[in-house]
Amino acid sequence: MKTSQIVKQIKVVISCPSDVDKEKDIIVRLCDTLSNHIFPNKNIHIKPIHWAENVPRTITGEGPQGTIDKYFKDQDYDIYIGILWKRFGEPQANGLTPTEGEFKDALKRFKKTGRPLITFFFKKEKFYPDNEYETSQFSELQKFKERVGSLGLYDSFTEDLELHEKAFVCIKDFVEKLTIAKDAQISFERIKYPEVNNYITRSVCPANEYKPDDFWIIGDKLKKDITNIVKLKNRITLIGDAGCGKTFELKRTANHFSEENSPFYPQFIRLNTFTNQNIEQILPEKWEKIPENQLLIILDGLDEIESKNKNDAIRKIEHFSEQHQAISIIISCRTNCF
Repeated sequence: MKTSQIVKQIKVVISCPSDVDKEKDIIVRLCDTLSNHIFPNKNIHIKPIHWAENVPRTITGEGPQGTIDKYFKDQDYDIYIGILWKRFGEPQANGLTPTEGEFKDALKRFKKTGRPLITFFFKKEKFYPDNEYETSQFSELQKFKERVGSLGLYDSFTEDLELHEKAFVCIKDFVEKLTIAKDAQISFERIKYPEVNNYITRSVCPANEYKPDDFWIIGDKLKKDITNIVKLKNRITLIGDAGCGKTFELKRTANHFSEENSPFYPQFIRLNTFTNQNIEQILPEKWEKIPENQLLIILDGLDEIESKNKNDAIRKIEHFSEQHQAISIIISCRTNCF
């Protein structure tokens, strides 16, 4: 007799205007691919939700967007994915565009319950506005992008293939984080890292957006908290000049994620004593007991490794990274040595 199995459903809300319908369809197909080919053995089904396909066509007297807002308000969803290119939408009765309102609701839910996990994809393909309306729409969209960017919640893409690759990794990672084992099931003692005394608040920015000559002018637009980026990216290199506070920032990250309700088990390791070990040998005993998508390895000071050992260290870090792709890894290095 065949036993029944409980299938866990992960709901993914896709929020976007009509100018990125093609990109929205890519996310829908990705959800089907992940359900049918990546997660079937784990009994996980990923259900995409978008207003055009899922919101019932009913007359409520609240108007089309009011009906959509009410539908999403009543939904219990796990992942929010926004997509924008050149259109931002028209403000509704609440003063927000539809996509802006849906994002605000998702962010409010996340701050309260830890769900949904959120990301935004901004299309970088160039276009030339034909009129004042299109110019205004794009201008408002850029302002919104800066607000989302300050939270470390967005990525960019140019072509369909790039969106497919980035969204695949993102959704797969989000699903794994949503279905990880509870701390009580892990036979590994959580390390509680101390707070950083006299910590000075710092921000980071993507290297491809950093312009030294203009940084003090546009710096506020690029500000991102590294703890937010860690939740979205599992490979991070923190580069900066000597004395700018890289070690302090990584120690503060270790402290932040060592709380009991954290999604990660951080492991802070100074590389200044590295000789020729494998990465597995410098990790604490029983590290392999931690689910890989819950392990955060913080490697401080790539530039501090002796010159004779540096190439071996880089090869071993790369090998470990390839063998354990679900593990989150941060490495710090001086700019002139990177």
